[in-house]
Parts: sequence; structure tokens; C-alpha cells
Amino acid sequence: MHWKRRRPRWPYWVALGGLFLLTLAAPWSWHRTRSARLRAAADAKSHAPEAAPAPPKKPAKPLALLYPTVPPLAAPTAPEPELSGPMVFADDYVAVDEPLVEQKETAQEVAAAEPFSLRAKNRSVLIKNTAPPAAPSIFTKQSLTKVRDAILVMVEQARQAQAAQTEAAAAAQPAYSSLTFTSPMRVVVESEHDRLAMIPPKDMRIAGVPELTAEPNPARPAAPLAPLAKPALQHRPTALIAQLEALTAGSPASPWAQHVLARIEQLTDVPAPADHNWQPTIVELRQLAAHGFNQALTVTNPADQSSWVRASRSLERRLPVWTLLVDRQFMSEQAASLSDALNNNAGLLQALNDVAVLTAGSEEGATWREYLRVDEAAGLASVGGDMHGEARRAVARDVLVRIDDPWLTAAQRQFLAQPQISNLAVELRPWASGEASVDTLAAFMERYEATGALHDADAMAELRLRMKWSADPRLQALAEDLNRHYRNANMRVAFSGELMNRMIPPQEVRKAPVRSRIVGADVRGRSETETQVHVRLIPDAMVWRFGLEAVGNVNSNTVSETWPAKLRNRSTMEYEARKLIMINRFGLHAWPAEAQADGRTSLVGIDSGFSSVPILGTIVENVAREQHQQNRGQAVAQVKSRVKKEARERMDAETEPKLASFESRFREHVLEPMGRFAIVAEPVDMSTTEDRVQARLRLATEQHLGAHTPRPSAPSDSLASFQLHESAFNNALRGLDLDGKRLTVAELHQALSEKIRRHAEAPPADLPKAAKVEFAKNDAVRIICHGDRIELIMNIVELRHGRDNIRGVGVHAFFRPVVDGLELKLVRDGSLQFSGAHLRTGPRMVLHSVFGKMLPKDQELPVLAAKLNEDPRFAGLMVTQLVIDDGWVAVSIGPALPNRTAWRTRTVDLK
Repeated sequence: MHWKRRRPRWPYWVALGGLFLLTLAAPWSWHRTRSARLRAAADAKSHAPEAAPAPPKKPAKPLALLYPTVPPLAAPTAPEPELSGPMVFADDYVAVDEPLVEQKETAQEVAAAEPFSLRAKNRSVLIKNTAPPAAPSIFTKQSLTKVRDAILVMVEQARQAQAAQTEAAAAAQPAYSSLTFTSPMRVVVESEHDRLAMIPPKDMRIAGVPELTAEPNPARPAAPLAPLAKPALQHRPTALIAQLEALTAGSPASPWAQHVLARIEQLTDVPAPADHNWQPTIVELRQLAAHGFNQALTVTNPADQSSWVRASRSLERRLPVWTLLVDRQFMSEQAASLSDALNNNAGLLQALNDVAVLTAGSEEGATWREYLRVDEAAGLASVGGDMHGEARRAVARDVLVRIDDPWLTAAQRQFLAQPQISNLAVELRPWASGEASVDTLAAFMERYEATGALHDADAMAELRLRMKWSADPRLQALAEDLNRHYRNANMRVAFSGELMNRMIPPQEVRKAPVRSRIVGADVRGRSETETQVHVRLIPDAMVWRFGLEAVGNVNSNTVSETWPAKLRNRSTMEYEARKLIMINRFGLHAWPAEAQADGRTSLVGIDSGFSSVPILGTIVENVAREQHQQNRGQAVAQVKSRVKKEARERMDAETEPKLASFESRFREHVLEPMGRFAIVAEPVDMSTTEDRVQARLRLATEQHLGAHTPRPSAPSDSLASFQLHESAFNNALRGLDLDGKRLTVAELHQALSEKIRRHAEAPPADLPKAAKVEFAKNDAVRIICHGDRIELIMNIVELRHGRDNIRGVGVHAFFRPVVDGLELKLVRDGSLQFSGAHLRTGPRMVLHSVFGKMLPKDQELPVLAAKLNEDPRFAGLMVTQLVIDDGWVAVSIGPALPNRTAWRTRTVDLK
């Protein structure tokens, strides 16, 4: 990074003009000197005596002089053929068109017609001429061809030395007696001293050069290939080695770590023949990983246990990749199949036609064709060329995901299970896949483990998708391992039943009039209902399942108006109402409430107009008692039925609006922000026990990674806890779409406020609105959670503010947690830090003037609101855990005990 002020430009123009003049003069001067030297040599040799013998050839330079970096190799068993004709050379790049040969020819015919032949298998130019040309003896002014042939002797010596280096590999391949050329070949020669510049590397493709077919020569026997000594793993696991070295110093895991380090050193540092069997070493490392994890469980110190578990898991997640890397047969097969061409779309076109026939003739069929993107796939299948590869891959992946969508109904799944659509899915897999090198995956994996760079994470996610839809079952298994180890859940939440019951508000006594008709009599009176509501967790290994239960008593005093007497009754009813609620990956589901009631009624008095009449009043009262006794059973049954009905209706009436409000708030505050940031919450695991509910979620899309390190464990007495991995933050930050963007500070403030708060806010008055910021094309904004702090990093390509222009700088802001009871907030820690080359005081002041206003020092980010301290439902609770380390942020709420503080040492969830 450098800080520039405007300077005069005329010195640059003068320097460029001088360089231009030198460029024009140098070739003319060189050619003039060279021509004079050749004329002098020709004149000297033209006056030599006729019978004088030709001077002896200058001996060839040793291989070490021609190729100082190449060790001497054994001489080939048979002499290499020499050039049979002139080769065009030049001081600059020259393209030479070889003549077109339409039919197979013998080796002698090819040698007479062509100076070079190209071996198709290893893409090396083999010289096939057996009769070497006569060495030139004199030079003449009339012909420079012989002069060129003399110069070619030196080039041929270099070629023979290079051929000797590859002789062992060439001997293992069949000799070629004839070649079939289907199009002209272009050979590029750099200069007369070039070491076979026309031979491309074995693993390099040349655009525009067709493949050449060859027939083996049975007369030349194959020789065994001498394996080259090199380490088994080309990419050193630096992050894992650092973890293991930290364990070797006074840790209970020291012997285990030293043993693992010794095996890793064998794989990465010790050269071994290519055919060495490394599988026993991989098996031993797999056993060490399992043994290390089991031994870590016996360690009582939380810090030592955490470090040991993390190291064993770090080793375990690398082993699936290492297993394939040391499998030489697999690696050779993969190298041969990396350039599979997808030009044959006949099977796919037939599958698309079958689906079109299946869905023809109905409106539903047209909808299915649109859902399966049949027309788009057919259009891409009918055109050739690699320019549509990304479009094909995107369509194929989208269709395959839609076929396996978990939101489909049973009827839709049954339709998609038909053979025509299953065949379409099979034919689309090659499109969805692509080149997937395990060695490339290992390189990205180790860089991601060491730096956490987001572009490395994107590359790993893309390779995983290609392996997922690969035709190789070993790559499919590796994709599953990557999904398990590097796309693990990056968010976990847990709530206890006790906390849920704390959230239920207390129920008030409900008084209401009674107006009903029971057993043909009008009943009037008053009733009081007391209810207690609580949540009961129902164990379930797959979903959140709990019941909302209400237990209450209904006490009523009523009067039954019958003639000629009125009956005064007192009843006590006990009821229980239950409502089942389930939350799974598809949302919230509630069942209608159920209720049951039981109780008794008693007759407390009879009022009659004949009570004052002797004998008659007694008869009327006895008749009323008798009727009451006869109808008592029926009356109690009707009362129970009414109580159960009212309990069910009341529970449904009170819970449905609250559940709807909960769904609305969840959609507004959780789902809509995730939609704005282009991420989804995919449940990895949900379960219910008798004490708590917990869910592990992956906040990512298919193109993102998740967590890959063990998460911290929550205290056992926690009422609520959550753990969030930095990958969840970074996946959300991608939704800001700042990579490569160039914005003014005002535009940046507006974009962030619209993304985060859904509406634009007025920028601060002191914000330098005219300053322009250009973000890096990769990792524009990133978050790191480590060392009890959260670090926000902004990678800036260029900052323009007034006359100042600052390039290549990283802005680092740190936030530390502050706890006060139940209040938790993140506060800016210290001043802003900047990273970059040659960053001096002036540029730092400019950076502070811009980013210091965007991230003010007194900025606070609330995590748990302060009002929780005043909420009676949370009385007696406190933040019992606050850990920020190894990419995780872990917070727990539990009982407040004397002298208890938030746990800050990292632990790991051993489950």
C-alpha cells in the first residue's frame, strides 16, 4: 500500500520514450552484428584448401551445462534419431504449420515427409528419423540453410539431453510406428537456444491443437517405469501441525501428539517412491484420531480437554482427503478422467423428450415442464461448445435440487419417482458435475484451515458439489465427508422447559355469568374459573414436540328455574386441556385442543311458593328433590360436556393468535433478514428431551460452507444457550454484495442500512459522504471470532478522499463483550487498526477520518437487551457462559448464584 499525492507526469513520459527508442534500435544492432559474423565465417571457409579435412566436431556440452538444474541421467539404451530436415528458428516466437497428412504412413515415409512427430499419449514431440543428415563442412554466401543446420546441431544436443531425461517414462509406453494427423499442428519455437520449447508439458492442454491417434510399434519392448521419489502429501497441514506442537508442551496429550506428528512428517517431508503403499499409515492415523478423542474424554482440565478434542477432530476431517491422495491408482485414474468431454448429449435429449411426452396435453404437465426446466435444458443440450458449461451446470443443479426438494408432498414425490424423470436426473448428473481434483481440494482445504479465507471456502464448496454429482462413488463418498466435516451446523440453540414455563404469563381468575339450559330447565348463576398453564416437553429425537396443558377448577352457584320450585345448586368441576404443538423443518404445527372434565354438583336449597303452606309445601319440596335426584346424572354429564367444550374453545382461542403472532415475528425478524442476506436456515438436527429442546442449524446455501471446528459446550444448568460460528456471520455478509464494489461512503451507509434495517437512514452529519471506497474482489468484509474478541475486517483496494489516494489496506475493528447481569453487548475495543505496506502517519489519519466515523469508538451492539434485568420472568438468572474462541461465540443463561461469574474458558461439546 502506498499513499500518493499528485505529481508531475513528464518524467514518466521521458522514460517511456527512451525505452521505446531502445526497443527500436536493439534488434537492428543485433542483426547487423550477427550478419557480419556469419559473412566473415563464410569467407574464411570458402578460401580453405579443397583437400583439407573438415575440422572435428565440437564435443557436445555435458547435460549439467545445458541444464544446470537437471541432475545427470543415464544414457538411453538406443541412440535417438536425429533431425531429418531443416527446422525453422527465430529470435522471437514463430508459429510453424506442419503439413497435413490424411492417411497412415510408415515410419520411413513420415520421417521423409515430416521432421517431427507428436506422441499423443504424453503430448511430447518425438523425432522419428533414423538417417542423420550429413554434417555441414563449409558456409557459402549463396545459401544460409547449411548455416542454420550447423546451428541446429546444438539444438539437437539439447533435445537429446531432454529426451534422455524422459527415456524411462517413454520406454514404458508403446512405440509409435505411424500417426494419423487430422489437422495441421502448430509448433512454437522460442529461440535457437530454447530447450525444446515446442514440447508442451505433459499435463498442459493447448487450445486449438487436436488429439492425434497413434498405433503402437510391437517391435519396441516396453521397459518398467522408474518411480520418482516424492512426499505422499504435497500440501503441508500447517494448522494441524501448530495444534499438535502446542499439545507437546506439558499437556496430557503430549505422547499422542508426538506420535501423530511423526506420522505426518513421514507423509509430508520424507520422499518415497511413487509406488509406496501409504494406506497402513492412513489407517494408523485414523486409529490415532479415534484414540485421541476417547482419551480426551478422561481429562479433567477443561482447557486441556478442549485442545485435545480439537486436534483429534482436525486430524479426523483431513483423513478422507488423504486416503484418496495416497491412493496412486485412484489419482492416476482421476488425472486421466479430468478432461472428460460432455459433447454427447444424445442420452439427455432422449430423456428430455420422454419427460416432454409424459407431461404433454395438460395444464399440470406444462407446470411440471416449467418446474423441471425442460425447455431450458433442451436448448442448452442442442448447442455445443464449452461457453455454455456454467449455464448447463446451473440448470442441472437446480433441477436435481428440485427433484429432491424435501418440501414436496407425497403425491408430488410419487410423480417424480416415475422412470422418465429418474432417467432425466441420471442424465443431468454429468452436467452438474465437472472437473474435481482431490489434490486441488487438499490445497484449498489447508489454506482455508490456516487462513479462513472466504474464497477458499467457496472453492471447497464448489468442488464438493462437483463430487456430489460425480459418477465416481469414491468422490461421492468424499463429498459426504466434506458435507459432514466442513458444512456442519454453524448455529445451535437450546431452551429448557423451565424457561418456557417462565415465559407463560400468570392466569387471572375468570368470573362469568352462567346462562344455560340443562335437562330442560333454565339455569342462571355465576361461575369462577381458576386455571394454571404449563408446558410439558414430549421426548422426540427428530422434532420439537411439546404440549400446552391447562389445569383448572370451575366453581359455580346456579339456580334451576322449574315449576313449582327453584333448585339452588353448587357445582365444582375440574378440567384438563391439552394442545399439542410441533416445530420441525417445515414450520410450526398445532393440533386442536383436547379436554376432559370431572366433578360433582350438590343441591343446596329449594325455593317454592308453597313453602309456607303446611303439608303442601313439604310435598312440593319432596317432589322437587326426587326429580333432581332422577335428573342428576344427566345434568352432571351435560355440565361436564359444557366445561370440556369451553376449555377446548378457550385454549384454541387464546393460543392460536399467539402462535400466529409468534410465526409473524419469526418471519419478520429471522426469515426476512436471512432472505435479504441470501442465506437459508437448514435444520441439521432437532430433538426434544424431558428437560429441553435443542436444534442445530446450518445458516448457508449449497454454495457455502458451515462450521468445521467443535463447538463449546453449555453449562448443564443452562436455561437457554446458543452457539454461533463465524461462518454464519460470513455467509450473511456475502449478502451485502460488496465484493469488487466501488461506492461513496454515503452510498455505502445507505446500502448497509437498507440491508440491515430494511430502510435507508440519514447518515451522520460528520460522515465524509464524498469519500470513495473500492472493496476487494474477494473477502471484502469478513468476521473472525477468536481470543475473546470479534474482529471485523474490511479489505479495501482503494480509498479516495479529497486529494488522498490510499491503496491496498485492511481495516480491522475489534469488539469485546460486556456483561451486566442479563445484559450483553459488544463494545468497540481500542482504536481501529490498519494493515498494509508502507503505511505511514498521513494515510493513517485519513483512514481514521473515514472509517472512524463509520465505526465510532463508542459504538455498542446489543446482544441481550438491558430490559431483561427488569423482567420478573427472568428474575434470578444471569449470563453464565460467554466464550469467543476458535470461530465460535457461545452464550448461556442460567441461575444466578453467589460469587458466580460468566464462564470464559472454552470447552467442547463432546456430543
